[in-house]
Amino acid sequence: MAKKTALELIKKYHVVRWSWWEIRVQDLDSQEWPEHVGYFGRRGGKLARPPL
Repeated sequence: MAKKTALELIKKYHVVRWSWWEIRVQDLDSQEWPEHVGYFGRRGGKLARPPL
């Protein structure tokens, strides 16, 4: 559910052309590093390669 909501927000907000988003999942108050879900472009599509 959180990934779907995040992708909807990415599509809703306008950012500069070369921007990208990273989605991570983490439990609140957790000492562990967040789990990487993926990198997404400004229109909500998953990037084929990580951004430079």
